[in-house]
Amino acid sequence: MRLIIVIIMSFKSFACFSQVAFIERIAKDNKAHLAVVIKNGESSKRYFASCSFKDVALLPDTIKIRLISELLEYMNDTAICFVPVTLLSNHYTGKKTPHTREYNLQIDGLILINYIAFSSNAFIYSPYPLLYDKEVNKEICCYSSELMTVISLYKDWFKKIREDGFVDYCYPLWGNKYEWFESKTKQQKFNEYPVWKTYYDCRE
Repeated sequence: MRLIIVIIMSFKSFACFSQVAFIERIAKDNKAHLAVVIKNGESSKRYFASCSFKDVALLPDTIKIRLISELLEYMNDTAICFVPVTLLSNHYTGKKTPHTREYNLQIDGLILINYIAFSSNAFIYSPYPLLYDKEVNKEICCYSSELMTVISLYKDWFKKIREDGFVDYCYPLWGNKYEWFESKTKQQKFNEYPVWKTYYDCRE
């Protein structure tokens, strides 16, 4: 019996060790997109901000924190994404339709950070890959000083995550004039990492 337990524990350790997660930049026609890649042995799968993101939310916190750190390294990459601005979940119905049609890799990275850090809560926190200045009612996209300010806010927010983990943490844009377009969340503090809500699983 003892031998069986040792074998099972060794198998679990090997399985965890063989799983690798990293950020990939996918280029297409002078545009790009970011994805989280989870590799298990010879097989790998790409994850974008969508209903399929649950597997990433289930990764160990240490890996999620490393992935956020990797995403922040892309904050000087201003390439336009090869997918348009659109709702990220068919479970969500917004009241407004954005005028902005394109977004860049900086915003793409911030959106993935939301999904990694807040699990399925990201669907209502950042329903579109588009930022908004609520004081002047202005959409914020690419190549703007406002976007660089938001990136700085995310970097400051990440310092606490890196030190303390996902304990007693808040949304990155708490208490300032910037928010995600059509965001429906009120500010809250997460005592621990939120469980993925099955409501947001991909529909059959």
